[in-house]
Parts: sequence; structure tokens; C-alpha cells
Amino acid sequence: LSLSTDLGLKRLILDTGATACLMKTSSIRKDLIKDIGAPLKLYETSTLNYNGKELGPQSFWVHEMCPEADFDGLLGIDFFYKYTILIDFEHSIVYLGPKKEPFVLQTKDIMY
Repeated sequence: LSLSTDLGLKRLILDTGATACLMKTSSIRKDLIKDIGAPLKLYETSTLNYNGKELGPQSFWVHEMCPEADFDGLLGIDFFYKYTILIDFEHSIVYLGPKKEPFVLQTKDIMY
């Protein structure tokens, strides 16, 4: 899933098994990483945006991930609690957005 952030477009995976949102260290400018006590580091974006639809701010734990991974981070359970997310596997459609007005993600934007 490609979302715009303060750092530009980032490829993020919807991970229903992740307990928090994570972002690869290499995907973030070092001056934006907050060290909150070893080994914990945090990055906060003021915006997550999909095709002009604003989702709002989001915090990410900063973590080294496999350099070969073709994504920048994971959207975990803390993200799922904030938004409506419905996954229609049969039709390859994801409904995502504010609790009152979810919107459809286009199939081409979904990674398998």
C-alpha cells in the first residue's frame, strides 16, 4: 500500500499480526528519529494520505528490517484501531478510512 507521509511516498504493508506500526531505519531521515531510550526509537509523521484522502498523523517504531525488503514499513494493530479496515480477499478490495467514511483502495495499490 503506498501512502504519502511527511517524507514522501512510502510503501507500507497492512500487517494484522503486528502489534505496532514499524518503519525501516533506512526509510527515515536520521534527524526525524526520536531516541526515547535504547533501543527504542520513534518516528512521527503528521500525515498519512492516500490519493488525496487524509488519514491523519501516525507514529512508527523505528526498526532495522531486511535491506532487501521492497517496503518501507508495516501498519500494525495501533493503525487498525484508529480506522475502519475491511479486507475483501475474494475481490481483492480493501476498504480503509475514518470510522464514519471508509474509502476503497484500488486493486493496483494492493501488494500481495
